Amino acid sequence: MPLYGGRANNGVRQFWFLLAGLAGALVMIGVTIGGYLLDGHHPKTSLHLNPTALTVVAIALGIVGQVLVRVVDPPLNGSSESSLVATYRARFFLWVGVGEAPAFIALVFAIATNHFWIYPVGLLFALLSFVRIAPTARHLAKDQRRLDQSGTPCSLVVTIHLPGRLRPKTGP
Repeated sequence: MPLYGGRANNGVRQFWFLLAGLAGALVMIGVTIGGYLLDGHHPKTSLHLNPTALTVVAIALGIVGQVLVRVVDPPLNGSSESSLVATYRARFFLWVGVGEAPAFIALVFAIATNHFWIYPVGLLFALLSFVRIAPTARHLAKDQRRLDQSGTPCSLVVTIHLPGRLRPKTGP
């Protein structure tokens, strides 16, 4: 089954669209806040915090997030197609949250100190996390190898490729 071909609403594309939308939103937040902080027409009220120290905190959080993504990688449950999709989706959004955290913390630091340059540092870690969790052929093949090693009969690509499988089940 082709990874990206076929139907326009396949699951792999949906994950890509989510990542692109989230990355675009983070960039647009940066553009907006950058325009506000760099225009010189806003009140120069800021907390008297050391922006360099706050940047080091944002970097430390970003590094912890990157290490966490590599060390604590929850396994996929391939006992059924629905459990495979559910665990893939849960892991995807877990790592989106871990990846976005340094960007949003850096955003708060940038606003609090009126130093915009702190935000792109946090944004870099978010984008690195997005690259790490992107549903590329290599990443999906790695996940499939792990599923195969655990004796799972499900195919990850086939399971998430089909439309409608990514929605959580609701109701009875």
